[in-house]
Amino acid sequence: MEERIKAQVKDSDPAEVKELILDNVRETSIVGLTDKFSSLATLSVIHVGLTSLDGLPALPSLTKLELGDNKLTGGLEALSKCPEIRHLSLVGNRLASVDLLAPLKGLEKLETLDLLDCPLTRQEDYRARVFALLPGLRSLDGLNQAGEEVEETDSEGEGQNNTMEPL
Repeated sequence: MEERIKAQVKDSDPAEVKELILDNVRETSIVGLTDKFSSLATLSVIHVGLTSLDGLPALPSLTKLELGDNKLTGGLEALSKCPEIRHLSLVGNRLASVDLLAPLKGLEKLETLDLLDCPLTRQEDYRARVFALLPGLRSLDGLNQAGEEVEETDSEGEGQNNTMEPL
């Protein structure tokens, strides 16, 4: 993971890096990422083999975090160091209970959460329970609270003004 970070950053100042894609790098925890990445807005760590979020630094500008297809069973408390997260994907992890999502209550700006293919999605009324736990959530697995499809507005920067309204 450290080598991938170095390759993407090259000679740039880490404080100026806005996006890191660390997909398919084999690690069980986050290695080589530091709080020097203070402007990082998007972090993708898909299909890495993460069993914990140990090593996740404080990332005050992070708005989009992709953690799909890892082996996370909990430990979401580490996300409290990234209070600006609006979009979080935990697709295909080993989260077995809605109760494990309780640390996400601290992410007050969280709008979009993806949990497809996690064991907890097989629990009765999981959708209602997640929306009750996270009342600010706009989209869960691509659907709103009424079960209607929600169009993602922040992909490739299009419609970003719709999701980044001033407080």
